[in-house]
Amino acid sequence: MVFRLHHCLADGIAGVEIMNELLGTVSSAPRVTKRKRNFRKPPQLNPLTSLLDGWISSCGNLVQGSLAAQSEVANIAGRMFVDSNSWPAAEFSKLVPELTVPTEPLHFNVTYRGPQKYAWTEIPLSDVKAIRHACGVSVNDVVLALVTMTIRRYAEMHRNPIRKRLLRMMVPVNLRGNGNAADLGNRISLLPVTVPLDIRNPRRLLLAVHERTEFLKRAHVAELVGLAGTLLGMIATPLQALLGPFASQLPVAPFNLVCTNVPGPQFPLYLLGHKMLQWYPYVPVGGEMTLNCAILSYNGTMYFGFSGCSQAAPDLGRLTALLRSNLAQLGKAVHVPTTRTTKARRVFHPSFDHRDDPAPETLRMTIPLAVSSPTIESPMATSPEEEGVLEPANA
Repeated sequence: MVFRLHHCLADGIAGVEIMNELLGTVSSAPRVTKRKRNFRKPPQLNPLTSLLDGWISSCGNLVQGSLAAQSEVANIAGRMFVDSNSWPAAEFSKLVPELTVPTEPLHFNVTYRGPQKYAWTEIPLSDVKAIRHACGVSVNDVVLALVTMTIRRYAEMHRNPIRKRLLRMMVPVNLRGNGNAADLGNRISLLPVTVPLDIRNPRRLLLAVHERTEFLKRAHVAELVGLAGTLLGMIATPLQALLGPFASQLPVAPFNLVCTNVPGPQFPLYLLGHKMLQWYPYVPVGGEMTLNCAILSYNGTMYFGFSGCSQAAPDLGRLTALLRSNLAQLGKAVHVPTTRTTKARRVFHPSFDHRDDPAPETLRMTIPLAVSSPTIESPMATSPEEEGVLEPANA
């Protein structure tokens, strides 16, 4: 089952809530009723009435957005003034310059040409939580450290110099207040998490990630980015429609990659009595961000999905093997035993002959969560070190 939803309608948190509604916690299939349901087509609206309603709604949204922006500016300024008094001067002078330097492109930060590839793997959530508790950091800090280690080793494979180089990740954050995950729509902002790539000690790297994410939270960067989005949203919709496609094609990479981590339900879900065994997330690529990573946790497992341009990152599947290796390294560095997986790997590619392959494993139900994706048309493809790669025929 492939679930596609555009990000303008719902973010990852809302997408998980929609999946919770589409699926359920009951393992038995519901009884199908034979009663015929009547559907009454609603009357068609008058075009002039629709136009007038849209104009009034747009004016109302503009006024409401202006008032909200003014209030938000005052609130952010007040919180930043209060919190700035507690910032250590050394931390401020060290981390602010990292945020202001331009993004240094890696080998995959080139213009997207397609087609897309998709590689996936999973790790036990218990391992991530054990590392978190051992170091006093967050689950997201552990995930960002693992992704940074993976990108560093992947960059070195492609002879990218990493000494004194920074990796800048676009990390979406949830803006829903009071932990109300049922609040649907698109309620996220972005954090520019910038981490030195040349920190080879896993424990030091994890602490460096934690230091930077905490600084960004205290500096209210997510609120500032959200405010900027609100101000941009006040631009007339026709002008946005005119400038949007042009802006998306500019050869500018403000980040090296997207790294989005969405918490899912930690209990099994069922579709018509069938248990969902795996849930792989997906985030699109484009512009000069031709390699991105999405993470989603479900029922005790963290699922990683790497999406990339087949020309900019032809060996995308290497990332899955590197990620699992890095988890073991990080666990060893912080003295936390990690689960040793012995999962069998199979190779799927149209050009390979499968007649001598061993018998396939039991069919598994997989549900990728795609906030915006091309249609997936071709078979899966992997190299021997990959957990799985999916190549759409046309993206």
